[in-house]
Amino acid sequence: MEYPSEISRESASSEGGFSEREPRETRLEQTDVRVQETDEQTRGRAERMARFLQHKKVRSVWLMEPGATCAYADCLIFGDIEHDRHRDAVLEQLDAEFTRPGEPFRAEKGSHWTLVDFDSVVVHLFQHGGRALYRLEDLFPKAPLFILREDGQFEGVAPEHRPLPAPLEDLDHLDHEEGLRLPSPLRSPGT
Repeated sequence: MEYPSEISRESASSEGGFSEREPRETRLEQTDVRVQETDEQTRGRAERMARFLQHKKVRSVWLMEPGATCAYADCLIFGDIEHDRHRDAVLEQLDAEFTRPGEPFRAEKGSHWTLVDFDSVVVHLFQHGGRALYRLEDLFPKAPLFILREDGQFEGVAPEHRPLPAPLEDLDHLDHEEGLRLPSPLRSPGT
């Protein structure tokens, strides 16, 4: 939307053309209507987001439904990204595709982990071994976990058969390069 300059506002107002416009923040507050979703609608939106991420070359996309054990979201999506430019491109496309009119796009970027908050759906994007470092899925050990396969279908995984996010051997560079110490796994690949 294009806004007229101060000069044209004054001249238009003095000529009776149009009145001064309200600041953008006020207009957004007036249009910020929270959409109440059913659990089924939230799950459908999360599945669309997960497939969208996979289409944008995000690897190892997992969808988790922590339910009442998570106070801040109904669905969590985990995925691995390649590098900062990949992350930034994915964030831009997520914003364009899934942010509702009047809603702010909320993304917090870090060196290993980026969080994107869509209210009832929260997306966690990891790079440089951050997924194995933080292991957020371990916060909800009994929550249903679904792995998005290459064919676009979700496969449910029982809690005792959850895979580790990445082999810990791939993370040796974290100990040496950045001085980070990896905690021991809360679960092993075979359990």
